[in-house]
Amino acid sequence: MSQPDRRSLPLKSLSDIDKGIQGIKALRNRLNEGWTLVLTRKRRDKQNNLMWMWLTIISNKLEWHGQYWTPEQWKDNLMHAYKGGCFMPGIEGGMVPIGNSSSAMGVKEFAEFLDCIHALAAREGIELPNPEERKAA
Repeated sequence: MSQPDRRSLPLKSLSDIDKGIQGIKALRNRLNEGWTLVLTRKRRDKQNNLMWMWLTIISNKLEWHGQYWTPEQWKDNLMHAYKGGCFMPGIEGGMVPIGNSSSAMGVKEFAEFLDCIHALAAREGIELPNPEERKAA
């Protein structure tokens, strides 16, 4: 299976917008190839900082299956819980979840992922700071 043709262009200046328009115009004669244009607003730094703060709190307070896990490991676990995905056989054995990354999430989807993190903490009796900041994110 081949990778989809995906390109990302952060829009930070008028010249970036011009580049995007040029790219779209280049597709005029390629409409039968099934192109899709997706515009998303990337997650905010505030959301990202909140995620790492919460994952650090969880990693320090929650023993899971007999051990404490790093914030990065909790992120992987919660991304799989949030997005689902599939597994592939690992190089060293076992199964590895694939296809779950938060880097391409937009603001709304990332807010939903924060809700997933908050729900785990609430279920396990871990109080996380700034829940109203999560709603504003």
